[in-house]
Amino acid sequence: MRPFSPALVVVWLLLAALVPSVLAQTDDDEPEYRSGLVATFTRHDGSSFTRVDEDVQLDSLIAGSEYRPDARLGIDEPWQANWQGRLFTIVPGTYRIHLYVVGKVKVAFKGQTLLDADSMEPRWIDSAPFESNYGHHPITIEYVPPKSGARLGLYWSGPQFALEPIPDRHWFHDPAHTPTSAFESGRLLAQALQCAQCHRQPDDSAAPRGPDLSRLKGQIHAAWIVDRLTAPVTASNESADVLTRSTRMPHFVMPEADATAIASW
Repeated sequence: MRPFSPALVVVWLLLAALVPSVLAQTDDDEPEYRSGLVATFTRHDGSSFTRVDEDVQLDSLIAGSEYRPDARLGIDEPWQANWQGRLFTIVPGTYRIHLYVVGKVKVAFKGQTLLDADSMEPRWIDSAPFESNYGHHPITIEYVPPKSGARLGLYWSGPQFALEPIPDRHWFHDPAHTPTSAFESGRLLAQALQCAQCHRQPDDSAAPRGPDLSRLKGQIHAAWIVDRLTAPVTASNESADVLTRSTRMPHFVMPEADATAIASW
């Protein structure tokens, strides 16, 4: 058997050292686009919030009279929505956008308006044919619902398929526009910590044993909630809690990031 060459051993050692760093660099690279559309919901007073949506489908006609597309909106509160991102088309050819809608809607693709319509009752609206090639193309959907009965469904047809909902794998957005996930993280934390055992939350009709979280606006500020959730246990507050355990919230002493997420929710 031929002996190992010292030069070959050195090459192997160098490769062993370099490969993990190359793989780590690849894993850490920011993707060109992230999944989903950035949805912005604007209230009547001008305030707004954003989230990432996998598709564009709203339907209060099925959800019921107390429908709202997000828990951050009040029941019967006027709102409007805007989705921005990129539509990924693979096969070059002719496409159409199809809407099933009630309300005002405007769709722009690659800076050109495809649809601008207003319907007082649910109906199908089709765009004119448009050409698209392979790539992630900018798209914007603006929607203003009526006072009741919001409905918006976004569909398409293309060179090799008939009308269908646009699959979530075709929706993307620029990473720089990704909104914070603090609200959703806070909702999951509140669920895991069973906050609903004592506090009434949005969409909850049970009588609360603690402060009603659905009526906090203008009464308790986020900074106070963060301070309360991160407060360390001391001899004085622990003894006070023992005496009033049935009416006082326990001291969680949670990390500030978690407390901030719950405050956002």
